[in-house]
Amino acid sequence: MQGNRNQGEQLDDVHKLKYLDLKCKSQPDQVVQAIKSYVIPYEESLVICQKYRNLHGMAYIMSKIRNIGEALKIYMEIFGEMVDNYLQTEDFSRLPEALFSYHMILEICKKESDEMLEEGVKYFDLFLSFLFDIYVRLSQEEELAERDTNKEERLAVVSGLKVYIKTEIFDDFLNIYVGRAGTKGLIEVDDCV
Repeated sequence: MQGNRNQGEQLDDVHKLKYLDLKCKSQPDQVVQAIKSYVIPYEESLVICQKYRNLHGMAYIMSKIRNIGEALKIYMEIFGEMVDNYLQTEDFSRLPEALFSYHMILEICKKESDEMLEEGVKYFDLFLSFLFDIYVRLSQEEELAERDTNKEERLAVVSGLKVYIKTEIFDDFLNIYVGRAGTKGLIEVDDCV
């Protein structure tokens, strides 16, 4: 990677931005790596990522320019879209992207709470609220699937997704949250789950 960074430094910003534009068009899943590989102006890169609605690129740049709230909202949007996509199509292929977004959210929250506890706790709260909304939607889907005897497979998958969110994501997140923010508000969280 260092070789790419040094090689990329020989290019001017115009060429780097054209390269990023091409990545957004032809290989959108490689945009973040391109931004990491070369020193590219963030503001212009953000405009390109917005033009192509490359959410991962936008979120990465937002986190780099310290617009943490926006970065988290974008990652939450990706996570929510992937869950919605699954609920509408029952296609598992995009769930790994949801998990990747979750891990990026978790990393940002950990980093922010290490650096600025109060601000970091705000980000934890933002994600927990979002996660509760997803959990409620899944509960509603589960209720609908329980009433329809033709939806046994869907019921199993929705229930499995709920269990995963509750036992993996909630537990991971709450352990980190309590470790950084203390037990304040933990009772409220426990009552919701």
